[in-house]
Amino acid sequence: MISEKEKQLCCKLLKTPKAPEGEIAKEEFAKRFPASLDGGRLSTKLLRSAADERDAKALSSLLIVGFTFGFREEQVSILAGLMGQEWHFDHENLVEALDALRSRAGLDALVHATQRNRAHNPP
Repeated sequence: MISEKEKQLCCKLLKTPKAPEGEIAKEEFAKRFPASLDGGRLSTKLLRSAADERDAKALSSLLIVGFTFGFREEQVSILAGLMGQEWHFDHENLVEALDALRSRAGLDALVHATQRNRAHNPP
């Protein structure tokens, strides 16, 4: 579980027109929230916790960390499992994260999500 303060810190990594490099440097973020990283990439433990707790804000915050520092191959199953969940609003970000990992399991999850979406929303 991550605190509200940590969620806000994650959001400071976002690049905006006013802050094209983000409001906080990657090195400073890593010093202030070291638990968010494992081997220089998004912590699988925190991602799993956000999914298990169905914490939409934590998921969004951690995806920002993942896009900034990178995702880990072992996170594919967690990210794929989140694709069909309705408790969060990060479906497009999950597609992008799975695409970034370039793994067979991630590709299978994307194909499955596309087929599920077609079944629920016929032309």
